[in-house]
Amino acid sequence: MHKIQYKDINTDKDNILKVIEEMIPIYKRMEKHTQVLECDQWVLMLSRKPILPEYTSDAILALKNILNDCANICLSYYEYDLGNTAMILMDKVSKLFKQMRYE
Repeated sequence: MHKIQYKDINTDKDNILKVIEEMIPIYKRMEKHTQVLECDQWVLMLSRKPILPEYTSDAILALKNILNDCANICLSYYEYDLGNTAMILMDKVSKLFKQMRYE
C-alpha cells in the first residue's frame, strides 16, 4: 500500500489535536462511534515519539473528514477560530492527495 508523506505533521500536531479534542464529544453525542475511534487512532498516532510522517491514504482520508466536520460545525456555531484552523488544515491534507496522484 502506498503511504502518503505528511511532512508538516510536527508543526500541525497541536492544531490537529485541538480539532480532535473538540470533535470527540460532538461525535459521542451524535453516536458516531466510528468517527470516535478514528479520532482516538489519530491521538495515538500523534502521541508517538517521534511522530511518523507517513500515513495510509485511509488514515489521511479519516483526518480530512474529521477536519471537514469540525469546519462545518464550528463555523455554523460561531467558533470561527477553530473552524478556520480546521479549514486550513483540511486544505493542506487535500493537497497531500493531489501530490500522491502525481507521484
